Amino acid sequence: MSKSWSKIYNNKSFFRNIDSFKTLKTSKIKNWSYYKLSFELFKIMNPIANKVSLKKSFSDYINFILKNINENFFFSILDYGSGNGSTLLYLHKKNLKNKIYSKDVNQHFIDLQKQMIKNLNYEVLKPEKNHINEKTNSIDWVTSNAVLHCLPNKKNAKSLILEMVRIAKKGVLISDIFNDKYKDKFIKEQMKRQKLSKKEYILKYKKTPHLYFKKEFFSFLKKKKLKYRFLKMPKSFYDSQFGRFAILIRI
Repeated sequence: MSKSWSKIYNNKSFFRNIDSFKTLKTSKIKNWSYYKLSFELFKIMNPIANKVSLKKSFSDYINFILKNINENFFFSILDYGSGNGSTLLYLHKKNLKNKIYSKDVNQHFIDLQKQMIKNLNYEVLKPEKNHINEKTNSIDWVTSNAVLHCLPNKKNAKSLILEMVRIAKKGVLISDIFNDKYKDKFIKEQMKRQKLSKKEYILKYKKTPHLYFKKEFFSFLKKKKLKYRFLKMPKSFYDSQFGRFAILIRI
């Protein structure tokens, strides 16, 4: 992740940080189930669904992950850029034997996750770091959502993907890879949603640009003799960036 994105996320007053901790506090007072807490945390990160209820969007997204990693019993998983931990909490509570690894640039999110998940294997990432500390073939699955577009450049993205592949025993599932032909549409909708002029938009986001990836970008995986395929994200999942898809890399 770029230093500019990291600075935004590590601001204590950043709304996602405040709302996530409030949600955890409420869950303890009202004795929510892990599903309820996971869902409420998911809502903070994904506040809109595509023409369906947010509960369906959450369910579809979780099932998308479980279907593609295809694991029913004990497995280890690392979520790179784990956010407020909504996905990891669900996977941990679904099977308490799962070994959970979490990496995120946001110190506040990691602190939140440590309160929710016992024996969490965690790391607060340094901005622009593209090396993963874990040993080669040490974790069954590596997942990552909404990370690549925040990286400083595509060279960094390539290095990070290869690091994910290096440590994975079974596979890597990455989502949130944007098709650049939707760039103008995304900018237009974002300006409209935030009521920004073009000048205001450029000023606000000049230090935090989104990276866009054509599918051809991932051809470097073929040279590494890796099997991969592109996946469609669930239609119910909020596609605020447009042109969103995922990639499943089998080891």
